Amino acid sequence: MKSLIKLGSAISGVVLSLATIEVAKADIVPGTVSTDAFDFTQGTVITNDDTIIDPINTFRTSGGFEDGHTLMRNGGLGSISFIEFATASPVTIGGVKLFAHNDGEFFDFRRAMSNFSLLADTNSDSVFETVVANRNINPNYALQTGNNAALPEDLDLTIPSLVGNITAQFWRLEVTQGSDIQPFEGVRLVELDALPFIPTSVPELTSVSGIALVSALGAWIKRKQKASKYA
Repeated sequence: MKSLIKLGSAISGVVLSLATIEVAKADIVPGTVSTDAFDFTQGTVITNDDTIIDPINTFRTSGGFEDGHTLMRNGGLGSISFIEFATASPVTIGGVKLFAHNDGEFFDFRRAMSNFSLLADTNSDSVFETVVANRNINPNYALQTGNNAALPEDLDLTIPSLVGNITAQFWRLEVTQGSDIQPFEGVRLVELDALPFIPTSVPELTSVSGIALVSALGAWIKRKQKASKYA
């Protein structure tokens, strides 16, 4: 009986490991990509914005102004600028990956942001009622917690959803202007990628490791039964 209990614990550990691997796979988004659910190649369109130039660049890896950048409006320090966009159909995401670029310390972090928010209209009634992400950001991106960028003026930030997996077709991003070095201002966005949804259930033991484990368990039980029979 003790042996059965130990084996059961081992099986539970393997199942948990398999589940963890699946979740980790879902979290991997290697840099800016063109296959995420928000990318314009997947059908994303801009529905409203107050940017200065190229709002669609936030959802593509290259082309247009500065070869793939968006400039938000210059409203002054603390002002909020937005882009409203729609995916081709409802999509389910588990968060976002935000890429941005300011002009560095020499220019007092011109074109930096101090906050990022993503909202969703989950029932398509033209009201963005759900706050999916909200993150205060240090205009000195080099000091931003969680920033994975190699250069100090770049921002590469993974922001998990505040409400878990969420499904919507209509979205709104907002950024707060974090610097006021006139006349060239307004937050510079590089890209916003959607993170895949995170699995919420333990995957079935259909992998090679799972099948091998079940086979080994069956053989062990047969041996124990046979030994007990002739004891």
